[in-house]
Amino acid sequence: MKNLVKKAKKGDQEAFTALTRAISPKLLKIAQNKLSNTADIDDAIQETMLDAFSKLYQLKNPKNFEKWISKILKNNCLKILKNKNNMLLPLDESIINNCSTENFEQEKIEDDIIFQNVTKNLTKDEKTIFNLKVKHNYKYKEIGKELNMSVSQIKSNFNRSKKKINTKGLGGTKNG
Repeated sequence: MKNLVKKAKKGDQEAFTALTRAISPKLLKIAQNKLSNTADIDDAIQETMLDAFSKLYQLKNPKNFEKWISKILKNNCLKILKNKNNMLLPLDESIINNCSTENFEQEKIEDDIIFQNVTKNLTKDEKTIFNLKVKHNYKYKEIGKELNMSVSQIKSNFNRSKKKINTKGLGGTKNG
């Protein structure tokens, strides 16, 4: 693999194709662990291949290729999740009733509605952190890197989010 990386860095497209074919099962598994939608998984992998090809010259050590491209993929998955988190449907009955199951899976719609209800009292950052931690199993360190926050800030934010959800988000029976 090391030789293929060296060839690819010199512009050999066949070497790059061979590299990506060799690690594509691993990349697919990473994307599937981070994303649930097939189209998003495909988009993340495709964007990763483009990024890797265009930035291959930045890779210093050829033996780190797999780790390097995996990190690019994780970052691309995170970008997709952040964009999706900012584009949640408003809880408007007319919009919900007009969603056809041909375009969306009913379960996905219900999950989004539940997520919106549970996180309605959270700030945008808290929603993002909560979504990445709970729904997508990101580690505090990964979230912190992407949001340019320390691990302690992420943990604090996440714990505050849980507290808000427990006091307001689930039925609003407690005051606080």
